[in-house]
Amino acid sequence: MKKWMHLSKLLFLLLPELVFAFPDSEPEPIQGPWLTGTLLSPGGYTIPQGHVNFEPYLFINSSIGKYDGEWKAKRIDTFISTSVQLPVFVGITSFMDFQMFPQASYNHVSNQNSGGFSDLPLALNFQVWSEHPGSWAPAVRVGIMEIFPTGKYNKRNPEKLGTDITGEGAYTTAFNVVFAKTMELGGTHFMRTRLGLSYAIPSSVHVEGFNTYGGGFGTKGKVLPGNQFSAVLGIEYTPTLHWAFALDIQMITSERDKFSGKRGATTQVVSSVDNSSPQQLAVSIGDRSLERVSLAPAVEYNFSQNVGMIVGMWFTVAGRNTTQFVNGVAAVNIYF
Repeated sequence: MKKWMHLSKLLFLLLPELVFAFPDSEPEPIQGPWLTGTLLSPGGYTIPQGHVNFEPYLFINSSIGKYDGEWKAKRIDTFISTSVQLPVFVGITSFMDFQMFPQASYNHVSNQNSGGFSDLPLALNFQVWSEHPGSWAPAVRVGIMEIFPTGKYNKRNPEKLGTDITGEGAYTTAFNVVFAKTMELGGTHFMRTRLGLSYAIPSSVHVEGFNTYGGGFGTKGKVLPGNQFSAVLGIEYTPTLHWAFALDIQMITSERDKFSGKRGATTQVVSSVDNSSPQQLAVSIGDRSLERVSLAPAVEYNFSQNVGMIVGMWFTVAGRNTTQFVNGVAAVNIYF
């Protein structure tokens, strides 16, 4: 059940943002493209100085299975997490912006429910290169993000079945680079591609009892979560000025978690070989190395160049030692 937390992390590192088209050089420029950005790929441009982009998200996340070490999925009790995220992007200078991602989640599995505030990511992004007419060189944006452990991760109630977990407990530093290119295909038809690469380095986490990484009664020690690399390719196509189709292809890989300390035990009791001496089972803490591949198709409707909405699905297609999920996602993008 602890595996679903990787989805939230991933969700923090890989949030969409607005990318703006350059004006056409013709006397009567064609309008467009009007795009919100895909569900997962980060934007290739910083927000200009004096402007703000606000993009509230609603995620309905359903963890339905678990991929084992042989890339085979096994069903589990469906764990549903409803998450509201309120990303705000503020232009600081002509080449730098600031981002903040307040968020909260409400979780449900079996007959248990709980929720609360999640971890808080803050980021600074810098424009390294912009697109130029007639050139195939993409825009390039680099950034650094710090995730603060404001969510609950430690000393959880075992009767809540993991629903009272809303954070990772680690201070995570992520470095990212984004490449973006917009191509005019004629009329109001445009195609935009964005490639985002990110490498996240979490701090060690002190854990006690039942926690994000596993644990049980008597658990006390330190977990060092594995570093994680992620890549996401986002593609958008505009058949008309207002409508657009979007697709994300995401791949992640993560090193195994490391634990030192007292593992503790569960309350589960089994009989020994001679059926005369009951004993508790030792618990596992931390995750193995993992890989995951997922897709996120979506449809956009843009009311104007500054306001649009996007609705889509996000689901796994392959994985190893990770969660199998099917998620619904909706967002509204407002630029002013």
